[in-house]
Amino acid sequence: MNFKLAIRYFLFFYLLLAFLGCSKKAKQQDPLPNTFGVYVAGYEVNSKGMPTAKYWKDGIGTAIGSNTYESRASSILVAGNDIYVAGIEVNARGRSVAKYWKNGVGRDLTDGTNFANANSIYVVGSDVYVAGSEYVASGQIAKYWKNGNAVSLNEGSTNPADANSICVSGTDVYVAGYVAGRAQFWKNGVATILTDATRFGYANSVFVSGNDVYVVGYQENYNGNQFVKYWKNGIEAKLTDGESKEYAYSIYVSNNDVYVTGEELNENGISVAKFWKNGVAINLTDGTHMAYASSIFVSGTDVYISGYESNVPGKDYARGKVVAKYWKNGKAMNLTNGTADARVNSIFVK
Repeated sequence: MNFKLAIRYFLFFYLLLAFLGCSKKAKQQDPLPNTFGVYVAGYEVNSKGMPTAKYWKDGIGTAIGSNTYESRASSILVAGNDIYVAGIEVNARGRSVAKYWKNGVGRDLTDGTNFANANSIYVVGSDVYVAGSEYVASGQIAKYWKNGNAVSLNEGSTNPADANSICVSGTDVYVAGYVAGRAQFWKNGVATILTDATRFGYANSVFVSGNDVYVVGYQENYNGNQFVKYWKNGIEAKLTDGESKEYAYSIYVSNNDVYVTGEELNENGISVAKFWKNGVAINLTDGTHMAYASSIFVSGTDVYISGYESNVPGKDYARGKVVAKYWKNGKAMNLTNGTADARVNSIFVK
């Protein structure tokens, strides 16, 4: 998700895993109120017209990409006192380097020889996991990195492959993505195929709750539209009928409720940001402006969704600017003022 988790000390981590599975509290002797808040990651175009990776905490933005080359943030997580962000930064050769930032300090995962992506980050204790992909001579390799060491998930081919989301539960590493147009997830490197080869399918987010593994994505229909669906332990649950263009990027499970977020193209060709709770669709925008919902996080009874929306009506959002925002229980909070394009891809609440 592609578009798809808090750990403090030992006790915090295990209660967190019980709540989120791959997600998400416990009382600390020394609370850290300065790290509590709503974190959103993405990018904003700077004064040079260059996308620059940044994150926002409670609406206050912090740029983490350099002003020299393009950069974009795709995923954010806060663990203890530390803020982790995954993304890419373009080098002097014009190649995208997969990387993550810890408290604003960048750490490259690839050497810049090949184009690479970093799509999702997860932290367990001192171990940092990042999912993404790298283009090599044989094709695109879906992979993840553990503390900078790469683990390849497919052998490479001329067909596309990517790892869009990563989650760690106990000693097991779960990754969602696709290879050669087939949605799948990997548990400790072993693939479970979710869609057949007749129509392209994408797995964008993975979430583990107890013993259950949830994966969300979409699959193309024969009529050019898409089915939005999720899989629980490999069993498919369709959220749409495949008669419209709809997309899903992120999944979250809380108290047995399944939340999925994405968007739908309406009859006017305008993308409507939305989410599904237990299969029931709820629109976040009214369909007058192009809008997108990229990531979801549930904290107690509050539902947080990151996304972005054009500040001009109609399909042609290039006439205006794209505003980064998030919704809390359906109420929009703007992160940017619309003077420059901005997009956000991930949300995390601590």
